[in-house]
Amino acid sequence: MIGLGDYMARVNSREKYLVEDDADRLMPLREVAARLATSVPSVRRIIAGNYLPVVRNGKRTYVRKVTLDGFLMELEGRDLADLITGDR
Repeated sequence: MIGLGDYMARVNSREKYLVEDDADRLMPLREVAARLATSVPSVRRIIAGNYLPVVRNGKRTYVRKVTLDGFLMELEGRDLADLITGDR
């Protein structure tokens, strides 16, 4: 029989794992576009410009959440439109 304390320790350890694992979650391009407040074609142009690395699974393209977070930190203070139009 598992005591309440043991059960809560297991639940808390699972929640900790889920929080850490979320950073490595694969995001589809439509979700990336929504987070950047732009369109999927614009995200594809950012990817084509080698600004944002992707993970491919067959025909599907994903961006790791941790990669997008890093991209946003580097983009701080810059205009996203410059990346989309190709201006550097």
